[in-house]
Amino acid sequence: MRLKIHHIFSWLLLPILLVRCIGTDVVDDANDIFPVIIQSPAQNSLLVGETLMLTAERQTTGGETIPTESFTWASSNPDVASVSPQGTVEAITAGQTRITALVGNSTSEPWLLTVVANQEEVAQISVTAERTSLDVGETLQLTAMASNVSGEIISDQLFSWQSSDENVVTVDDAGLLTAIGNGSAEIVARIDDIESAPFSVIVGATARIGTFQGVGSYDAKGMGALSLNEEGELILTTSDDFETEFAAGTFLYLANSTSGATVAAEGVEIADISDNLSGAQTFNVSEINENIELDTYRYIIILCKPFRITFGLADLDA
Repeated sequence: MRLKIHHIFSWLLLPILLVRCIGTDVVDDANDIFPVIIQSPAQNSLLVGETLMLTAERQTTGGETIPTESFTWASSNPDVASVSPQGTVEAITAGQTRITALVGNSTSEPWLLTVVANQEEVAQISVTAERTSLDVGETLQLTAMASNVSGEIISDQLFSWQSSDENVVTVDDAGLLTAIGNGSAEIVARIDDIESAPFSVIVGATARIGTFQGVGSYDAKGMGALSLNEEGELILTTSDDFETEFAAGTFLYLANSTSGATVAAEGVEIADISDNLSGAQTFNVSEINENIELDTYRYIIILCKPFRITFGLADLDA
């Protein structure tokens, strides 16, 4: 009987808690999906037979580490390099592989590792450019540089180039990129079987805007926008007339779903706005996750995080 009474009391209390959205730390599920980040060492190449210890962690958007007992490690090409359950990488034969760390349903971005047989071989290729966004018809010169396992530059190398989407950009043999159509693409430079990490570019629109609307009985108004600044960083802003429900535990998220549970599990937490629920605000999304691009997510979500309730959303234009 005591258990039954307790359940009735909980259901009576729930609507009050939902309105107030109080207790971020009390209700947060221990299985929340936080980004997994491999703590990349300065060295991302090994000689055959060498080993390297990798570590990973989960972090909140504020940089706070989420305690995680263990990760599951994987190598995309275990013939090149294997990785132990503790994150120890062993170089086996020359080539490249991508290492990932997994916990729950969250997987890190792949960490590219090159294994070489000797000091003279190309072990790393880096690609740089003056900017990462351009308009249709513009060109951009890319520069590739090769180095050995010790980080010493290997000069007079001939690179081949590849675009992930030639409807967006093409690249000629000299690394000159031409913008063909709106969208995003990744460019890779290669020497034989060794390739660079992808270099991302955006063509066309440098901003996406949406109008906030309330969900259910909740209110939200104003505008939200994602835009690229001159440094190519992704910035989220709210307008002067932005306003949403008063609540403790209210967060801004980027997501591809409006379901509160899915937003909490698969979206990206941008900021706690519980103490500032109105007016113009600016957040640097690239500082939270540098891999998020202008077209990665469709919605800006106002989420009551403790109870996974969507208060409002802005559907960003395509």
